[in-house]
Amino acid sequence: FGESIAVVDVSSAEVRDGPRIAEEVAEVVAALEQDKLKERLKQAHLVIVGRVVATRPHKTKSKRRQPITEHAPDWWEAVIAVESVEKGEAPGDRVTVLYPGSTDEFWLGSPKPEEGATGIWLLQRDQSERGWPAMRVPGWTALDPLDAHLSQELDQIRALLTGER
Repeated sequence: FGESIAVVDVSSAEVRDGPRIAEEVAEVVAALEQDKLKERLKQAHLVIVGRVVATRPHKTKSKRRQPITEHAPDWWEAVIAVESVEKGEAPGDRVTVLYPGSTDEFWLGSPKPEEGATGIWLLQRDQSERGWPAMRVPGWTALDPLDAHLSQELDQIRALLTGER
C-alpha cells in the first residue's frame, strides 16, 4: 500500500442514512489520528514548546564516507528557544534539532522548521527510525509529520501526555 489507493465501483446502493454514516466515518478517522499522535508522544524522548531562532546547514563531524544517493537527507539544524518542556528534560534553554533539508520523496513529510516559527516539537534522541544508518547523525531530531504542531494544539498535546502516564 502506498500513499493513495484506487477504488473501482462494482455496485451501487441507495443509502438512506448517508449523513449519519459520514459522521461515524469521520469520528473513526479522527480517533485513528488521535491514536497515531498518542503513539508518537509515547515514543518521544523530549516534547518542547518553543520558537525557532535560527536555521543553518549541519556540519557533519563524522569521518565516515557517506553514500552518494538522491535520498541523502542534507541535514540542517534548527535552534529552538524553549518556552516550556512538556516531556523529558531539555539540555538547556535552547535545543538544536536536526532535520532533513532534502525535498526528496523519502524526506518530504519531515518537518522543515523555519526561523521565527513557534510550535510544539516531539523530539527523538539519536534517531534510528529513518534513513540508512551511514547517513544518520547523533542529536535531537523531528522526522515524522506528527513531530511538529501548532502552539494552539498545546492543550490537546498536554491532555494526551497526561493520559500517557
